Amino acid sequence: MSRLQVWRGGGDEGPLVLFLPGCPDSRWAAASGDLPARRAGVRLVGVNRPGYGETAPYDSDHLSVGDDLAELADELGADRFALLGMSIGGTYALACAARHPRRAAAVVTVAAPGDLTRMHPPHHRDGLSAQQAELLERVRSTGSVEQAMDLLRPEFEAYRRQALAELRSRDPVDPAVRQSLEALTCPDGYLRDAALTMRGWDWDPASVRCPVLVVHGELDEQASPRNAHWLAGVIPGARLRLLTGTNHLGALEESWEDVLTALRP
Repeated sequence: MSRLQVWRGGGDEGPLVLFLPGCPDSRWAAASGDLPARRAGVRLVGVNRPGYGETAPYDSDHLSVGDDLAELADELGADRFALLGMSIGGTYALACAARHPRRAAAVVTVAAPGDLTRMHPPHHRDGLSAQQAELLERVRSTGSVEQAMDLLRPEFEAYRRQALAELRSRDPVDPAVRQSLEALTCPDGYLRDAALTMRGWDWDPASVRCPVLVVHGELDEQASPRNAHWLAGVIPGARLRLLTGTNHLGALEESWEDVLTALRP
């Protein structure tokens, strides 16, 4: 059995699209794509990575999660599958395609960061303070992913405690509350995501051979558009689509119909 907790939507039949949410976020982020997926005739499955919801944390990395996704596709009866990654989820989508070239039919990244160690400046967003830039440099250069997680932990735990207190005072039936609670219940998901993303990748996006569409909002302040330009420049044959007047979160909501159509063979 796959170790990954999922949300299922879209059509009952059709090509499989695995959705990888951002960070911290959860499988429920796929729910707004349910009707577009039905119209596109695809099965849309949102996936919790290790450390989110009921997907137990382990010493995962981009490639091990890629193996988990391939195992999940086996259970869902799909030899070939497409991948849609939002924000940091885009790095996992690309890594899975690099790891399983025969099985990955297509990839769309939305508002995804590049490999920061190969970008200049080596940050996912612009306008960082000197203190923020210094912390990220320590995360990049420290000896292990676990040590990098420990560097990020104090700031994230402070944010997480405040966010959970606020969320628990709201209606738990609210879909947005449910989505955020699942994303924040365990800190390990975010911390490992962030540490892996900010350090050098142990896989090369240039090895991805399936069709790739890189979607990014021109007003994205969480991940500067230069991330998209970098990804489109290193992935062979990748297409770049910049969305005018769109920010980080808006990029997916504006694109469901187009990206799901693009992912359908």
